[in-house]
Amino acid sequence: MENLSELEQEIRWGLQSGSEIVYRVGSALTQIRDAKLYRECGYRSFEKYVQDQFSMSRARAYHLISAAEIIADLKPHFNDKALPKNESVVRPLMKFPKDKRVDIWGAVLAVYPDPRREDVLSIAQSFA
Repeated sequence: MENLSELEQEIRWGLQSGSEIVYRVGSALTQIRDAKLYRECGYRSFEKYVQDQFSMSRARAYHLISAAEIIADLKPHFNDKALPKNESVVRPLMKFPKDKRVDIWGAVLAVYPDPRREDVLSIAQSFA
């Protein structure tokens, strides 16, 4: 596990660099939340910490965490270039169980080599 300062730097870099590193940002947020590292800065809650440190709402932080978890589930099945590039593309997969996510993502890539959120939504509806 990295220390709080390194994880915060990773998040700030990721938030400024664009959406392609959602996995790294979500993973850093997960570590901070799960290990309660935000307490090192005197915060009592993860939600207050992300609001003050990154101007990020609770919902946004948890969407990034969920997106990182989904990308981690997809990694063993797809190479890095075939993984979702941002949180909004991953969001339609959040309501499906792990085993269906791989099938849906494979179906999406079969039709859309560089899918957008709308593309994932259209394919995911056929799995609902």
